[in-house]
Amino acid sequence: MKRGNRTLRTLWKLGVLFLALSLVLGLGAACKKKEEAKPAPAPAPAAEKKTEAPAPKPEPPKPKYPESGKTFTIVVPYGAGGGLDTAARGLAPLLQKNLGIPVVVENKPGAAGRVAAAALFKQKGDGYTVFHDVLPSRSMGELVYDGDYKTMEFPAVYGYADDTPVIAVAENSPYKTFDDLLTASKNKPLSHGNPGLGTPIHLQSVVLADVTGLALKEVPFETTAKATAAMLGGHIDITVLNTQNLFSFQGLRPIATIGEERHPLTPDLPTLKELGRDVPVIHFTRGYYSPPGIPDDVLKILEKAFADSVADPQWKDFAKKAGYLDIPMSASEFTEVTRKAHEVAAKYAHLFKTAK
Repeated sequence: MKRGNRTLRTLWKLGVLFLALSLVLGLGAACKKKEEAKPAPAPAPAAEKKTEAPAPKPEPPKPKYPESGKTFTIVVPYGAGGGLDTAARGLAPLLQKNLGIPVVVENKPGAAGRVAAAALFKQKGDGYTVFHDVLPSRSMGELVYDGDYKTMEFPAVYGYADDTPVIAVAENSPYKTFDDLLTASKNKPLSHGNPGLGTPIHLQSVVLADVTGLALKEVPFETTAKATAAMLGGHIDITVLNTQNLFSFQGLRPIATIGEERHPLTPDLPTLKELGRDVPVIHFTRGYYSPPGIPDDVLKILEKAFADSVADPQWKDFAKKAGYLDIPMSASEFTEVTRKAHEVAAKYAHLFKTAK
């Protein structure tokens, strides 16, 4: 009996163990099927490929300045034979030597320089063209005659000389002193030859007449040379010249200088101030300008070429014979001189307008 009970208990244990094992195996299979039924995870999105900007193309090298094969032009805003024309032609060979390219002088007269100034104002400055001028011509043309340009927007390249005005008549003129001129003008205005309305000589004559009461009738010519020739021929009575012109023409009788002091080249010629007439002086400062927009590096090279040319003994000799006051001015110095001359022109513009 006892043996039979043990057998039953053993069988019962084996059954329980089998049942448990079946449950475990069944659950495992179910889980496996469930896992297999799950959808496969979506593949991770591919990383975006960054597109790099193309490397900038290198800028083409700037052409060397001055470039071989180019020609350099000095524009003179008056006709041939005048003071600016003579000076430009005296400097051109030296400038050609220092730039290493041909240099030519081009006369472009018209409207006392306003034609040339307006044309060059529209031109892009590239270092191959300059404008030769005497202050304050451009300012007067702009302020009084509505010139189609802006004086202070012309980059100054180099200034080289200053000069003072002189009152002169022909040697055979009946007038020998300034008082003679004053007396004669009370009966009839004296004809005064100028190299164009709006030129410094015209401005100086207007200021002279306003301060001293000298009655003048303005007669414009294309150049100083033509005005002087007319006076020597007896067609006009008087002209205001720069001192340099006294050495350029024969047959002149200087009356007085309008400078603050006697000119070193005419030490025996009295000033109007010494004669009791304190007339403001319009300085005839000369120099060169570029059309607007010239690159700074080109301007520096050009400035040095002018400086070297003006320092050349050949030019010094030329300037002495011509009667220039040799006053070299860098681009920055000449810019400041131009600004001051522009202010002077603005100050006297109202007188100038009444005398047009």
